[in-house]
Amino acid sequence: MTLSHKQLSAWYLQLRQMLEAGLLISDAVETASGPSGRERAALASRLRSGQNLDEALGQTDGWLPRADRLFLKAAALTGQLPQTLSNLAERHQRIAGTQMKCLLACLYPLAVLHLGILARAVLKLVDSQSGFQFEPVVFLKALLLPLGVLWAVIALVVFLVKTGSPAIPFVMKFLPGLRGYGAGQRMADLASALKGFVEAGLPIGESWAAAGAVTGNARLKAAGLAIREAVNRGEAPSAHLARLGCFPADFVSLYTTGERTGHLDSSLAALARRYQDQANTGLTVTMILYPMLIFLVVAGLVVVQVVGFYAGYFNQINEIMK
Repeated sequence: MTLSHKQLSAWYLQLRQMLEAGLLISDAVETASGPSGRERAALASRLRSGQNLDEALGQTDGWLPRADRLFLKAAALTGQLPQTLSNLAERHQRIAGTQMKCLLACLYPLAVLHLGILARAVLKLVDSQSGFQFEPVVFLKALLLPLGVLWAVIALVVFLVKTGSPAIPFVMKFLPGLRGYGAGQRMADLASALKGFVEAGLPIGESWAAAGAVTGNARLKAAGLAIREAVNRGEAPSAHLARLGCFPADFVSLYTTGERTGHLDSSLAALARRYQDQANTGLTVTMILYPMLIFLVVAGLVVVQVVGFYAGYFNQINEIMK
């Protein structure tokens, strides 16, 4: 069973409330709704048998995201579990909200595309000589072939998104609006994850490596590993941010300030908010720009079909008049 981000957010909030009320982690896991009863009972049983939280979560059959297990493992080792559960609930709530915005952004252009395909199929039945004649074979061919191509493209995009394919970020780099959304969302995810790992008590080098992996971006993942190596040599992460070339100047500046003043968590929270706002702006541009472009393209194609029909009709009249 795979849990949605909304379900995970609700589950983490329940766990936090139960732990703060004094329940044992095994009892809280078994009681809080979210995963199926069988999965909750199995997880609680492993915890009662003496397994630590990391070992118990490692056998969750894929319903718990790997990144969440990293957060929870660090929190269990450092005693910061309630705060980490709160951070995870907030993170999944934010992701669920972003997914809903993306879905809403796709609905209108998809509706316009389907309407355009239907209009094209209907216009195929109109002849300048004989007028409208319904021919099922012609209509179905004109309707189903483009729909099949469209649905195949949609299925491919959904598959690539679900599997975390690098093709999606690569294509987004060339699309206005989506480019800003992708860049902002990656940095927001990095800052948010880094803040969560730091607050969970994970050493800063390990926090960077884990946060880079959470983003799913190859450059940020490599940067996180490089910073971990630098920290292991006794060097500060801020000394390497500009050199790595994948961090914006404002990220480098604010991170360095937080590191030097001892308020790194506040700086990371500010960065996460800033880049999330940037991502939301890019998504808003996308929701306005692409539906408009698709509408104009579909309207243009319909106009071409209609003009072609009337051009043929008037040509016929001219031929008769001669």
